[in-house]
Amino acid sequence: AARRGRAARVCVVALRSGRFAGAVFEGRRQTAHRTFSRYTTRRGQGGAQSAIDSSGRAPKSIGSQLRRHGERALAAEVRSVLVEWRLEACDLIVVAAPRAMRSVLFAGDEAPIDPRDPRVQRLPFGLQRPTLAAVAQAYDRLGLIVVHPDTPAAPREGHGDPPRPPPSASEKEEARVEKAPEPTPAAPSGASRRLLEACEAGEARPRS
Repeated sequence: AARRGRAARVCVVALRSGRFAGAVFEGRRQTAHRTFSRYTTRRGQGGAQSAIDSSGRAPKSIGSQLRRHGERALAAEVRSVLVEWRLEACDLIVVAAPRAMRSVLFAGDEAPIDPRDPRVQRLPFGLQRPTLAAVAQAYDRLGLIVVHPDTPAAPREGHGDPPRPPPSASEKEEARVEKAPEPTPAAPSGASRRLLEACEAGEARPRS
């Protein structure tokens, strides 16, 4: 959570296909940003060179050597930038990166981001191309996700109010009396019925 008296410090990092874009925000202010790209994928074919190498096919062409060099340069520059930004001072670190490139951020003893850090979260929606504009838009969208603490959430099963103790004998008796049905009046006998009819017709006379 943000420290009291200042806006939350949020870092948004996007990494894909040899491109990096990242920025640090404090409220509506952007305090740091960087973008750069390196040649790491074959033009028109996609796929990182490291992924091709790990599949057992390690081409020795000039292009493949350039792509390997580009991947190493990209990783080194990304790590240098994130160390420079002092992520330990951030309240939230949001990452958008495919699985194949997460090692740049998380792998090794000198990784700039610890994936076990509770401040680290995956971007909950897609990001097209890592650009500064896309990172800023992602930060704006994240600002729309608001939690209202004064709105009670529906209790989950097993996590609601504690169970009430069983009712006492007196409470059971009160509940029984309250729920007892109204007595149904008995149907009048023949003589009573004739007397009621006479009263309604005005023919009944009091006995002398």
